[in-house]
Amino acid sequence: MPKKKETNWLQMVLMYPALIIALIGAVPKYTDWVQSIVTGKSETQIKLEESQAALWVRNMECDIDDAIDVKTSTNTMVSVALCPTGDMFVRYKPADVARPFVRWVTANYIVDSEPTRAMFGIRDVYAAEDPLRPIVLADTRVCQALVNGKVIRVIRKDDGSCVKEVIDAGSGNIDSIEVVACSARCE
Repeated sequence: MPKKKETNWLQMVLMYPALIIALIGAVPKYTDWVQSIVTGKSETQIKLEESQAALWVRNMECDIDDAIDVKTSTNTMVSVALCPTGDMFVRYKPADVARPFVRWVTANYIVDSEPTRAMFGIRDVYAAEDPLRPIVLADTRVCQALVNGKVIRVIRKDDGSCVKEVIDAGSGNIDSIEVVACSARCE
């Protein structure tokens, strides 16, 4: 009958703490997996939404309505606002889409090799055939606030009317745009 090998104390002291440390070290990954399953979004999408929400908070005082607007030969409107933090707010609206896509781009992102269009989920980025000509708009921000993960903005248009935009801070999707009184509050 074979003799049962006894576990010596050195195995116990080294093996079990190493196993516990490995399991504890993986907790952030487990939470990412659970969050991905619960939300139905990929881990990459969750990280992008978290970073976009953080950029909204970081740039809440930036006047994103003071943007450079360009209309391409395909009638796509692209607006870029530069903020004192070095971050850029980009609004991209193809002619055949009702609501624009909005995203924050950090200065660090431009240095990365990943194409910018992947951030927007856009297959083709069209360039203007003519030299780029800025379009000056007189829209001004009345107020802007971050409430429960939504950016609420009231904007006075160049014709004097006001609109209220509700933007999901994580995804950048514009949930709603409605005409409001210019005295409306961003709540």
